[in-house]
Amino acid sequence: MLSTGDTPTYEAINTMEEYDVDITKHRATNTAKSDIMNMDIILGMTRES
Repeated sequence: MLSTGDTPTYEAINTMEEYDVDITKHRATNTAKSDIMNMDIILGMTRES
């Protein structure tokens, strides 16, 4: 499980580069401790095992 402040995975960075989107500065946020009601967009991802 990712913690607040974790960086994107290598796979996520590579996938988003295919769409010309740079997510290298993105950091994970723990939604339980955030102001979720004031967010414009929420994206969720899972890991496949």
